[in-house]
Amino acid sequence: MKKIRTVLVGLGRIGWAYHLPQISSSKNFELTAVVDPMQERLDEVTGKFPACHGYKDYDEMLSAEKPDLVVVASPTIFHKDQIIAAFRAGADVFAEKPLTAEVAETQAIVAEMEKTGRKLMVYQPRRLDKDCLQAQEIINSGVLGKIHQLRRNVRNYSRRNDWQALSRFAGGMLNNYGVHYMDQACFAAGSFAVKCEYCELRRINALGDAEDFVKVILRNQDNDMAVEVEISQSCSFPCNQWHIEGEYGTAFYSSDTREWQIRYADPADFAEKTLQSDLAANGRQYPRDQVQWSENFHFSGEEPQEFYDNLYRFLTAGGEPIVKISETVKIIEMLDAARKADHSRK
Repeated sequence: MKKIRTVLVGLGRIGWAYHLPQISSSKNFELTAVVDPMQERLDEVTGKFPACHGYKDYDEMLSAEKPDLVVVASPTIFHKDQIIAAFRAGADVFAEKPLTAEVAETQAIVAEMEKTGRKLMVYQPRRLDKDCLQAQEIINSGVLGKIHQLRRNVRNYSRRNDWQALSRFAGGMLNNYGVHYMDQACFAAGSFAVKCEYCELRRINALGDAEDFVKVILRNQDNDMAVEVEISQSCSFPCNQWHIEGEYGTAFYSSDTREWQIRYADPADFAEKTLQSDLAANGRQYPRDQVQWSENFHFSGEEPQEFYDNLYRFLTAGGEPIVKISETVKIIEMLDAARKADHSRK
């Protein structure tokens, strides 16, 4: 089978640590070139892979290499121009998150994708994390009944001092982590039809001007579920990373144990109970329920797909992408709506 001639753009953290090893070790992809403004990084790759060419100039690379696929792992502010140029050069694109920092840029990319007939997928790996897939399984199982609340918390202590701490580079934890965990929450809940009801963005410890605290509350338009995402870089204690609450029970994922704790009841076992319609409480007692709880939930244990395997099927065999472009568009719209709803600046 013919390998896909692939160029990697950006040899920073994610490009070097994830995309380069995946491409170079794959039987389906051929690493033909890398692009980066730093010569020492180009030399590092071409020294290890002599058949790979290094370029500082992106347009020069497109003209010389004519790749089948461009993997865009450059900072977000470069995505729009690089992706559109790749489409016009006849290449498909696999792009890092977030696709762009602005809705208008995403719309321009999608319009060019449709015009040129090229393919695009965005790397949103957190939706395939074990805890996220298990959250989805818990929700879909129905053991908690109708879910009315899902909370996704990501907290640690870090004084951010890289480009992600600077607004001029589209930094900040809404773009950096928010795009991951809003995507996770919507993926687990089974719907990207959400409306932003509240947002708070604050800079607490970051050395730049971009936010390192994020609180976003979304309302799922399909099932009326409240979805809350909180990201803090100023928390010195661990917390429950997931909290899923339904009419028949609750599930949470502990940062300490890295395991789910689930407690739920069968509504068929509920004691008969009637509404008391007057003001005098029976026996001056507070209402209570004696509930027979179960905690024996079993997960399927299925292994998730690998992104580059899925990418190959998507590009060559018309397979379904792990991340649909319609979902990517909704995530970018959510980020934009959250910024507009930011109460900390009002």
